[in-house]
Amino acid sequence: MERRIEAVGRYELLEEYSGPQLSVRVLRLRAGEESVQRHVHYRSTQVYVALVGRAVIDRDGEETTIEPYQALEVRPGVVHSARPYDEVAVVANISVPPLEADDQIPATRLESANWG
Repeated sequence: MERRIEAVGRYELLEEYSGPQLSVRVLRLRAGEESVQRHVHYRSTQVYVALVGRAVIDRDGEETTIEPYQALEVRPGVVHSARPYDEVAVVANISVPPLEADDQIPATRLESANWG
């Protein structure tokens, strides 16, 4: 049985698709209350595509703002997060290979492991 992918942060999941080669999640982020919190994947490369509004993607502490229809790649092992630049952003998040529940690790879990 496949485990559901837990949210890292607060956002509205508008659509989710998973196929044999990739998965796609469409997220709505609202300013001040919603964001994708810092996390990492060790198997999946992700591509964030802004669909509505601008989004700020943080990769290992370096912030990049993407405009509608722009894309940004996040390689495996890179701690990253996303938030809206303006009031609302809708982003597509494409994962290759498909995102699995055990490959979405919150940064807080990494940080607590470093203190052990």
